[in-house]
Amino acid sequence: MTSPGLAFQDLAIDIIFHVFAFCDIYAVLSTAKTCRYLHALALDKSVWLAIMNDLMQRHFLDPVPNLRDLPTTEMLSILRQLVEGPGTWTRFDPDNPPVAQQTITLNPSVTTGPGITDWENEAKMVPGGRYLLFGNWGTLECWDIPEDKLVWTHPPSVHSAFLLGFAAHALNEDQSLIIALCEQADYNGHRITYVKVLQMDLQTGTHRVLLTLQIRQARVLSNLLICGELIAIAMTPERETYLFLNWKTQSACLFRSKLPLDLVLLPHHIVLKTPSSADEDEIHVISPTELRAHWVRIRGPDSLTTLDTFPPLLFEDAVKLFTTRIRLAPALPRAAEFGLPLSPRSTFVAHEDPLRRDSYRIWTYTSRRRAGTPQFLAGMHSFHLVTSASDPSRIEWRERTATQVLPHLTYRGITYSGHGLLDADVTGSWEVVAPGSRVHGVLYLADVGSFVHLGPYSGALTYPTFRSINIVRFA
Repeated sequence: MTSPGLAFQDLAIDIIFHVFAFCDIYAVLSTAKTCRYLHALALDKSVWLAIMNDLMQRHFLDPVPNLRDLPTTEMLSILRQLVEGPGTWTRFDPDNPPVAQQTITLNPSVTTGPGITDWENEAKMVPGGRYLLFGNWGTLECWDIPEDKLVWTHPPSVHSAFLLGFAAHALNEDQSLIIALCEQADYNGHRITYVKVLQMDLQTGTHRVLLTLQIRQARVLSNLLICGELIAIAMTPERETYLFLNWKTQSACLFRSKLPLDLVLLPHHIVLKTPSSADEDEIHVISPTELRAHWVRIRGPDSLTTLDTFPPLLFEDAVKLFTTRIRLAPALPRAAEFGLPLSPRSTFVAHEDPLRRDSYRIWTYTSRRRAGTPQFLAGMHSFHLVTSASDPSRIEWRERTATQVLPHLTYRGITYSGHGLLDADVTGSWEVVAPGSRVHGVLYLADVGSFVHLGPYSGALTYPTFRSINIVRFA
């Protein structure tokens, strides 16, 4: 005779709770659906307290005051807003504008001068909500938000260097940050781009340099991305050339395409978007190992190089693990459409899923004119991506939503929940649009310039003024 197997619900309660402590939200909720007994255990406060602490350590949740004192229902409400976005951002009408729940003001010594809020000073909250990076007239600063305290400064590499961009990757438990920054300056008649990667200790306010690269006559444009040891920088306005850096191996390589590229970095994959025809885009997933044969060791920190030093990997030659197409629909009619520029608009973001490990939510917006016609095409799509660290070739992909939208929108960010932050036509006015909605909610931010950072999960807005840095959280 064989004895029957031991069912999960037959284990001691302490063991079940211990197992729950290693589960993500998806696994806990799936277990809760199996029987009433496990449903009751899955809703125990200790389970959700462990989940909340795990999400804060992995930088999905901003710090929650008095977490241990909260009832389970309030914890679930916080998690619901994490997934669905602020409640007042869901439906917009004149009688129900977005409601600011909290405004935090930091008080740095802001250097005044032309273009301070338009092209000079930029503030970004570091994932986890405890710290903030502030580009203050060429100097990069790190601030402790709850303490309103300056933690660290990094002066310009050379006199009059312009801070083009910066990004940070938070290490677990808020011990340190990996910071990538780009600067540009004219030196001895040449335009020099400086790229640095630093590890900054948040406890001591000190840093060590991990990588330095000086590039002559480089036209660095835009978004600087960092994920783990990999960094990507768009090198031209057309976004057909990216520079990849690996700060652990001290190496670099170029990635080139005949078409404009949008890309996002994931821990084990690179996801790219390209136009494929007049009314379609393509999304591709490749492995970072595709870059292996093209890495070039970076010489000493004081050596000057050019982009020609790095043999490029062509996008057309890269092996794709996965490819899918997105069809664009005719855009919704927009007032004063006749005066809209002909240049296309594109936004492409990916957010790790707080509900399930190794899962990601991808949002893409595209708007362009159909060739040879006055008609605009546009589309907002979202996708669910599941990957595997042990087997990078394993890709699970499905489309979540496809929405007909207005043309020629300038998205400054899209959250995990799908809420987008848009430039408005009125000075000091910004707009938020909910996923699947055609109605925009207007946000009035005092003394705001061109830089407003949107928190990917909290929806918090961070922006500098001439006197302070404001962080606004919404109900």
